[in-house]
Amino acid sequence: MKKNFFIIFVATQIFANLAFGENFTWKREAATLHGLSPEIGERLHEILDKTEDIHAWAFAKDGVIIEDFYRPPYNSETNFAIHSCSKSITGTLVAIAIAQGKIKGLDQLAQDFFPDATAAQKETLKNITIRHLLTNTSGIAVSDAPNWTEWRSSANWVEWILNRPAPHYPGQVFSYATQNTHLLSYILQKATGEKLFDYAKKNLFDKVGMKSASLSSDAQGIGDGGNGYTLTIEDMLRFGQLYLNGGKWQGEQVVPEYWTREAGIAHVKRNAGTANYGWQFWVREFNGADTFFAWGWAGQFIFIIPSKKIVMAFASNHTGSIAVYFNAVRAAIDACK
Repeated sequence: MKKNFFIIFVATQIFANLAFGENFTWKREAATLHGLSPEIGERLHEILDKTEDIHAWAFAKDGVIIEDFYRPPYNSETNFAIHSCSKSITGTLVAIAIAQGKIKGLDQLAQDFFPDATAAQKETLKNITIRHLLTNTSGIAVSDAPNWTEWRSSANWVEWILNRPAPHYPGQVFSYATQNTHLLSYILQKATGEKLFDYAKKNLFDKVGMKSASLSSDAQGIGDGGNGYTLTIEDMLRFGQLYLNGGKWQGEQVVPEYWTREAGIAHVKRNAGTANYGWQFWVREFNGADTFFAWGWAGQFIFIIPSKKIVMAFASNHTGSIAVYFNAVRAAIDACK
């Protein structure tokens, strides 16, 4: 009996390594093979395809694609600007850097990485931790909506952030801001001694087979980790699947397992909107299923639903209501038997 159990265990491990290995390619299988209603594909097309500025989407369960769609001229090789979905990638790189000992932990002070800061900038940074930047609670007066154009047109993005006032004590007030993630990008480059994309490629993209990834940078060469990644739809799915796998790919623990659990829970409870915030992920419930997701401007999404083993990815140029995406997620959850 023990021998048979051992054989089954080894076979399972070999299959897992092959299923999510270096040469992994997405397979497509029927919904019913994965405990889904046979009508789910038709239902998703009904919800999504009439919104013409949704360019592509894919729905995966149990590590296989159940349904996908590309509106011409887009296809599976199209690289989409994922905008603020980038934040979830940069947050993941923070986890890897912590595991490697390059960052001491979530409570390491940001000021450790800015030895040349001015006295005023050091005053701004003195109580801000990595955790505060991950949760958008740095206390610095930054926010995407009113500050975006001024910040992005400045000569030095990092200096612009550090010279902003800090009216709130860190950890007290949530303010969603790409600038917080840009400081994480700077910190990652200082901590690792590498360009952000080079570090991401070696420690994340190459390991998971996200070959489409690219990243823009600011004028000083700091990777635009809060807004600048591009990916194909299938590589967006890979990123989500990595989290469903508990951070493992090809038998290697690419991302610490605890991070794949903790990043997607609410570390900040918001007083507005329908979602709370984790570690560079949005967090909410859909039809009773806990869900966390990367969310980028104009309808870029990667939804991760652990209890259903579902990943959904969307690429769009849609500035209208986001209800269409949420309705698709609800339909996918409801299709699980």
